[in-house]
Order: sequence, then C-alpha cells, then structure tokens
Amino acid sequence: MGADAKRRTALSRFYIDYRGIYSTTYGVVTGNSQRAGSYYDIFSTRRFFWRPVIVEYFRDTFANIEHRGTIGAGLGYHIIDTPKTEWLVSPGIAYQGTRYVSVEPGEDDTVSTPAFIFSTEYDTDITKQIDFILKYNFSVVNEKSGTYSHNASAAFEIELTGMLDLDLSLVWDRIQDPQANSDGDVPEQDDLYFFCGLSFDM
Repeated sequence: MGADAKRRTALSRFYIDYRGIYSTTYGVVTGNSQRAGSYYDIFSTRRFFWRPVIVEYFRDTFANIEHRGTIGAGLGYHIIDTPKTEWLVSPGIAYQGTRYVSVEPGEDDTVSTPAFIFSTEYDTDITKQIDFILKYNFSVVNEKSGTYSHNASAAFEIELTGMLDLDLSLVWDRIQDPQANSDGDVPEQDDLYFFCGLSFDM
C-alpha cells in the first residue's frame, strides 16, 4: 500500500509519501513494514534549492526495527529540469534515532547517530499518461545503527484523472549491519517489495 502528495510552485516544493506492507500466511505475519517521509524545498535559482526540512519514519519488525526516526536538512541541484524530464540530487546531514524490537543481552535497545544522507530522483514522461520515476536514498550512520542503508524504488505513475495517479512501485531496502535480536538471530540485509497505490498532484 502506498500514497504520496506533492506540490510545487516557482519558489518552493513540498512532498510527502507513505509506503506500508502488512501480510499474513495462514494466520502468521510474514511482513510488517512502514515508511513515511517528507521534505520541503526553497528555490534560490531555477536549478539550485535549499532543503531546510527532511523527516522520515521507518518501521520494520522483521528487520528488528521497532521505530526509526530521521530529521535533517540539506541542499540540492537539478541536473536536468525540462518539461519532460527532471533529475535532481540532494546531499544533507541529519540526526537519526532507532529503537529495536529486541537486542542481545548487554546491548542497548535504543541508539542514536549523526548521519550523512544523499538522495536522487529521476522523473521522465514516457507518454502523456505514464511517468517513470526512479528514487534512491542513501545514509551513512554509526555501526550500531546499521553502518549504512539504501532505499531505492522504480515506479510507473499512470494518470487516472487530472490530479490522481495509479502508482506501481518496486522497492529495495538494504541495511548493511542489521542488529541481532535477543535470540542472536541477525535479520536479512535486503528486502524487496512491490507496491500499488495512489498519488495526488496539487
């Protein structure tokens, strides 16, 4: 399940999105993950912008993450900015706090870290009704927080109405050093999901 909303003017841009999965097999939970993020941009020139607010919430009990919150700021630049294609990059710095579902004896279940964050977004019109959007987010944190993580998505947005789109996305998550749980089991580094949702353009 997923949804997002975005609004852009000549001087600013606001974006918020949510991706969540909850699945069961014969009454046993096999997936439980939520990710929500938002940012606000202020344009200094047509291509250069400041990103004074970046926030993200992430939860994945199968990755042993009860809650993870990130808040930061950065800047950005449009490598391509045409009516058909947009490609931007945005580095920044942030603070991240994580609470694990369980940890091995003697380990802290809550950790925090400064973070270097980087994101890039590529959006192009395939046809008048279909957009292809590629997003990639990367963060460098301390070892107890996972060392570094990746989040990437490839999506097709199909226009249903003038403001409403159908969003079909393939999402990849990776944590380099997952935290072992209280039984000593280490979660898988990689997760791959398929999402179907709606996006709303204002």
